[in-house]
Amino acid sequence: MVITPLFILIAGILAFHAFYQIYFLVGMVKLESRNHSDVWPGVSIIVAARNEYHNLKNLVPSILNQAYP
Repeated sequence: MVITPLFILIAGILAFHAFYQIYFLVGMVKLESRNHSDVWPGVSIIVAARNEYHNLKNLVPSILNQAYP
């Protein structure tokens, strides 16, 4: 059988397509197998205040009592 340029082109396109199908299938399997943890990362809260002692007395306990997430 004589290999023509058209045959080589079609074979290349099919190989390229097959590579990407396999690549994305492997990626989906890795994505689904991630270990989901119930531990959430810590959060930093920045409060801009100047001469706000009386307001901060109430604000800080309120912030600390919040449920995260």
